[in-house]
Amino acid sequence: SAGREGAVLMGVVLLVRQPTSSLWKLVLLWEAAGQLWTLWYLPIEPRWLLEIPLYLVGDLWAAVFIHLVLAYPSGRLADPFDRRLVAFAYALAVGVKAIALVISPDPCYPTCDSPLRILPSQPAYDLVQFVAIALIPLVMLATLVEYGRHWRRAGPVARRALRPMLVAAPRHRQQVPGATL
Repeated sequence: SAGREGAVLMGVVLLVRQPTSSLWKLVLLWEAAGQLWTLWYLPIEPRWLLEIPLYLVGDLWAAVFIHLVLAYPSGRLADPFDRRLVAFAYALAVGVKAIALVISPDPCYPTCDSPLRILPSQPAYDLVQFVAIALIPLVMLATLVEYGRHWRRAGPVARRALRPMLVAAPRHRQQVPGATL
C-alpha cells in the first residue's frame, strides 16, 4: 500500500538527511514490526516454533509507534518519564502475551500443542486480559499528555518540527499494545 512505501521512503530520507539521528532507525523498526505477520507463511515445522514468537511480538509495532511519537523529531527520548513510558509500552506489548501463553485455558491458543501452556487457568487469564485492556487507554493517554508537554515546552521553530507528528499520529492506527490478547 502507499502508506507502507511512504513509511519506508520516510526512513530512507531521514537516513540520508540525518544519518546520525536515531529517528530513521525507529521508522524502519516500526515498519518492520508491522510486517512481522508475513513470516507466518514460512514452512517451519513444528509450527509452534514460528507461531509462538510471532504471537509474542504481534503487538510490538504499537510500542515502537509510541516510541516514535515520543522520540520525534530528534529520535531520542529526552525525559526520564518518556523512557519509562516507552519501556512500559514494550513490556505491555510483549509481557501480556507471554503471560497469556502460560495461563491460556484454550489448548489451541495461540497454537495447538504449545509447550509453554503450563498453568492453564480461566480466572487468571480473565484477570490478565482485564488488566491489559484497562492499561491500554492509560498508556495512550499518558503518551498524548507527554506529547502535549513536549508541545508546550517547544518554541515556535520546534513546534513546526512537531506539527507533522501531531497531525499524523492520531490518524495512523487505532490499535494499541495488548489489544489482541
